[in-house]
Amino acid sequence: MLRGLTVPAILAIAVPGCSALNPDFQPQDGATASSGSASTTGTDADVDEQPTAGLDTSSGGDSPLGTAGSTGEGSIATSTTDADVTGTGDCACALIEPCPDDVGGPPHTALGVDCADVPVQVSVYAAPGALGVMGQLGTTAAFLPTEGSLSLVMGTGDVSRLDDAGADCTQGEPFGRQYDFPILPAPLIAVDAGGDCLRRPQLAGFGDCSNTIEEQFTGGAFDYTDVWLTTTVPDGADAVAVDYAFLTAEYPDYIDPDWNDMFVVWLESEQWTGNIALDGQGNAIAIDSVQLDYMDDDSDLAVFEGTCMVGHGATGWNTGSGPVVAGEEITVVLALWDGGDPGLDAYALVDGLRWECGACL
Repeated sequence: MLRGLTVPAILAIAVPGCSALNPDFQPQDGATASSGSASTTGTDADVDEQPTAGLDTSSGGDSPLGTAGSTGEGSIATSTTDADVTGTGDCACALIEPCPDDVGGPPHTALGVDCADVPVQVSVYAAPGALGVMGQLGTTAAFLPTEGSLSLVMGTGDVSRLDDAGADCTQGEPFGRQYDFPILPAPLIAVDAGGDCLRRPQLAGFGDCSNTIEEQFTGGAFDYTDVWLTTTVPDGADAVAVDYAFLTAEYPDYIDPDWNDMFVVWLESEQWTGNIALDGQGNAIAIDSVQLDYMDDDSDLAVFEGTCMVGHGATGWNTGSGPVVAGEEITVVLALWDGGDPGLDAYALVDGLRWECGACL
């Protein structure tokens, strides 16, 4: 069932943010995540002006997920998770408690960030149908929300098609030229920082600290969609984290550098400017680099039953996190686009945006 939702340009809400990340940090095991709702909703998002703020350039719940692992030069903490991974880590900061999802609110409230006292500005650039909320995708637990009962869903095609078994994810209509860009809109930039920003902090602000976007960005960004969230880091927090899953109709026929759909979580902080959305091996979330967990070559995977993804590919839930400093203002940009041309849709499920702490203890 579809539910029409309107996305205002700027809203005051709350969002869940490692100085230097410690790869030996081990969060505690904890409670089980909500099983979520089986309902799915789509949206007709209002089209806002393209963000032009002059910035310099990883389930959900109240604790870190998985083990913070190194991903090489310019690395950040990433992990691959199930939906059943909420923890209760012993942290020094006052963490934001998960909140009930507001089914009637804008799509970004499905991130579970609208019930604390930290003000957040939200800006959206999206075509009608590019954003929505979803309780459960398919008939299995693979894509249940990691926090609360709903996840944010982003698409380079209409998100209402994603959970429609009768739809064809390869036949989506382009959003229009106003959503196509030869280069990435600021603050995103497809230029590597050229080193490890955590060891060489002077690199932050001069490129992508993850050093993952440049190699994967080819042929422009088509059907581009983004959600900006800007807030001040609370005392005690040293990381921001988010959960995400990526689904693409480009698999299996278009694994090619000329067509490379991509999902990015761009973090602007004092210690990091760049992508924090990687898979468990430190690869960018792009069809030509990401490790897919579900590859439906024979069109028989149960995980895609009841969806338009039959015969295609997806990751499971992954978690990315990046360093922040208490008291600073940060911006997180969730961005999704078709690489090379607007054909063959891609989708991202996003949930559990939150602060973390203790990564440096």
